[in-house]
Amino acid sequence: YMKTKTTVITLFCAAAATAIAFAGCGEYTPEEGTNYFKDGDIYRVFEQQGQAQEIKDFALTSFFIPVQSGKYSCEVSDQYMENSMFFDADSAMLINREGAEAIYAALGISGGKLNEDMDSCYLTNLYTYNAKVSYSASLILTVDTAELPEYTVYGEVADVMKYTFAYTDYSADDGTKTDEGTFSVYVSGESRIDTFAAYD
Repeated sequence: YMKTKTTVITLFCAAAATAIAFAGCGEYTPEEGTNYFKDGDIYRVFEQQGQAQEIKDFALTSFFIPVQSGKYSCEVSDQYMENSMFFDADSAMLINREGAEAIYAALGISGGKLNEDMDSCYLTNLYTYNAKVSYSASLILTVDTAELPEYTVYGEVADVMKYTFAYTDYSADDGTKTDEGTFSVYVSGESRIDTFAAYD
């Protein structure tokens, strides 16, 4: 009888321990007041490193592929808004849509409407969640490549502020630190149509 009772108590304790363990799963959240977003099964906590860096005439996206010579036209029907946020390929792997919203909140600025999926910006190796705003009427650009340096294209250009953030990843299950590093974002001023070298 004692052996049976001991076995029952042991099994009960094991079951209770398992229940407590499962009860703790998914309950970790970063400290209040920190900047973070959830990415799969981790929380990415981030803070700005140093001062923002201003970059003039930063190429955002091209309207067409560069050609060697010739005269041709392209139709432009939309453009990025001021405060659009862009990432290079490495940083884009670390930032989801929720992350873009969290970065905007941390910077204290509004990014307007964000797309659900990340878009690739043509010929600049940049990525963004920001939606473009459509013109009321399309703009036709005529380009004579013979008068431009090789690989020159027309596209959107803006002065941008580059912000760099240090991040630490924590398991969403138990708060264990899993990774750390940095990522950067580029927040645009008002964009304009201009030329730039596509393969600089």
